[in-house]
Amino acid sequence: LGLQVKPSERLVNLVLTYLAQSFDAGVPLPESVRAYAFLALGKMCLRDVTLAKKVLTLLARELHHNMSKGSPTIQSNVLLILGDLCIKYTSLADRYLPAMAACLQSGAANISIDALGAESVEGYEVVRRSAVILLSSLIMQDYIKWRGLLFHRFLVAACDDDEAVAELAENTLSGPLLIKTPKLFFNHFVESFFVLNR
Repeated sequence: LGLQVKPSERLVNLVLTYLAQSFDAGVPLPESVRAYAFLALGKMCLRDVTLAKKVLTLLARELHHNMSKGSPTIQSNVLLILGDLCIKYTSLADRYLPAMAACLQSGAANISIDALGAESVEGYEVVRRSAVILLSSLIMQDYIKWRGLLFHRFLVAACDDDEAVAELAENTLSGPLLIKTPKLFFNHFVESFFVLNR
């Protein structure tokens, strides 16, 4: 019975207070506190669909804000939350797929798809690795489909500066994702030339 209880409004407001970058007095909050607050909020959203509808935009905005100048820890936590929400409330979280896919190039000086040679900011390798694992898992379980620039972002991730991220993306594309969709490269071949060459 206890697992069915929705979080109280007071608890939600308390957690929302810790999401801000600073308190009213101008005292900055440590990034670790904010990262834990995002995780707590995400777990509460899994229990309450109304709360999830309210905060999805906030989560996506934080994910986009942290793309190249924020905290990799916060971005990684928000990405994991959106992945859980994609599983629990697929129709709600599906429209935030482009923001999640952009995490495949997180930390790049220029995160547009045509920035193959963009230098990466330190610490974002974990976010990119998590994005490869999370998005490929969601694709394998049919929670998301190959739409928009998702395939092209995976191709760019296969050329990542970090060798571990590049190897993971390449193995994922040529392994389980190719087995699931055998004509994956064939269907996107010409389009990839246009997108990756601007």
